[in-house]
Amino acid sequence: APGHAATAARPIRAAWMLAAAALLVAAGTGLYAMHLRATVASLETSLDAVTRQLARAEADLDQSRTRVARAEVGLSVLAAPDLASVDLVGQPSAPAARARVFWSRPRGLVLTASRLPALPRGRTYQLWLLADGAPVSAGVFRPDTEGNASVVLDTAVSAPPPRGMAVSVEPDGGSPGPT
Repeated sequence: APGHAATAARPIRAAWMLAAAALLVAAGTGLYAMHLRATVASLETSLDAVTRQLARAEADLDQSRTRVARAEVGLSVLAAPDLASVDLVGQPSAPAARARVFWSRPRGLVLTASRLPALPRGRTYQLWLLADGAPVSAGVFRPDTEGNASVVLDTAVSAPPPRGMAVSVEPDGGSPGPT
């Protein structure tokens, strides 16, 4: 019977060994799952950063496309066979201010200005076409921090040929008439 006790202990020992192996596999699987969770979290963070960078790049590309389109319109105005230019000089409130407007009835206008005074908060500059009747707005613009501006503005083909042009300071968004 001594051999019988050793034989009976073998299945118990095998069961313990299987349980220990299962415990090791479970612990290893748990550690691997924790590693995978950390990797996924890191990848999600990286994906968020790349997504934000892509959105910024797309916005920059859209801005660049807009600038190129405006530059093409500006070149079209400057190359127009009906090109007219008007020089504007500062008035008593801004004697050093200067501007030049290049206008083509079918193509629009290009305005360049320098030494414009800084605008108060909530105000913008507005360019007016002066013809018979009420002045017609050609658009609004803001100078840079040094008082310079270079803008391309669309004008309606139906706008009357101006006898002159003027710039006024108006509320943000412009006004229906000079104030």
